[in-house]
Amino acid sequence: MALLNASSNQSLADYGVNTGVDRPNLFKKVFIASQPREGQEVGKFHCYYAFQGDYVLNNESEINFIPLIMKQVREGYKETGQGPNRQRKLVYFSWMPHQDNEYPDFSRLAVILAGVYLDKNMKPVPNKEEDGKSAMIYFKCEGVKMGSYIDFSRKVAEVTSKMEPISDDSNYEQAVIAWRRHIVTASVGTGQTQYGTRYVFNFNLKQQIPDKQVVAFMEQSEKLLEPFKQQFDYTGQIQLPNNQGPMVAMPAPSWDQGSQQKQAESAPKESEPVAANDLTNLDLNL
Repeated sequence: MALLNASSNQSLADYGVNTGVDRPNLFKKVFIASQPREGQEVGKFHCYYAFQGDYVLNNESEINFIPLIMKQVREGYKETGQGPNRQRKLVYFSWMPHQDNEYPDFSRLAVILAGVYLDKNMKPVPNKEEDGKSAMIYFKCEGVKMGSYIDFSRKVAEVTSKMEPISDDSNYEQAVIAWRRHIVTASVGTGQTQYGTRYVFNFNLKQQIPDKQVVAFMEQSEKLLEPFKQQFDYTGQIQLPNNQGPMVAMPAPSWDQGSQQKQAESAPKESEPVAANDLTNLDLNL
């Protein structure tokens, strides 16, 4: 006989860890250190294979990657506990935010940008966890970092509008193909919030990928869609507390921080990337 009935002490569930399903961890999160830690420089990029384990990358000012998947979600967090025990708890999640008619007024959009990590020679970095595979990384643009996504979208639109389309549908071209046509360089920038200066991502288009390779990469990335969804889709895994906040009925906007749009529009324009013919036979090893 079990010592404890699961229905007992239910109030403690709000302060526990709900692991849900055994989620894959194919894509490793890139973050910018804002506090000094052993082995980590403040204001530099870092990325773990596993939490506080071996590094995918460490103390980098700039990193290159080929974007393969970009997904917008909507999340709502509530703070629990006080002082050193204070934590952010995910209490609302939408995998398809533009189909939502109702969502909490405290929820915000976030964009996940994932791809293959490249070395300085523009070659895929090997995955130390799986022989013969490439290291996969992702950036999460949320809060002040939504400006990073907006600025990236502007740069993509400016450059690709001058390029010959590779599909027969203009909407599909912009939504699905345009941001996949270049190697992207990420560097560390800063943005202003009501709490002061915060680190953000600066995404720049580095090199054009040959059209046939873009198509090949898109076909290869199909196999990544299911593990990506398993890793990042929390639909059905959220326990809503009684104080989740009011729900509001309104269409989901393209982004939540209008001030970030102005910041992106006023940012200096980057020079156009050059074609990279040496990428023609690049194997992503997915």
